[in-house]
Amino acid sequence: MGDCLAAINDLIIEGETFGADHLRRILVGGGIAEDQLESVTNFMLYYGFLGVTIGASAPKFIFDVACDMKLIV
Repeated sequence: MGDCLAAINDLIIEGETFGADHLRRILVGGGIAEDQLESVTNFMLYYGFLGVTIGASAPKFIFDVACDMKLIV
């Protein structure tokens, strides 16, 4: 995971909203290997780099759900 962190730092897009497919393209385009996508996405969710929006609701971040990943994945 440590090798991925450098790539993640170059990928942060503040305030942008996009779907899972677009996130995948961003990560792959930034050098994240296909077999690391799930781990990197979970890492980004857990540490609050990403939030999840369902329908028209406001984005939920890990701190909104008391750090319970089951509530946002």
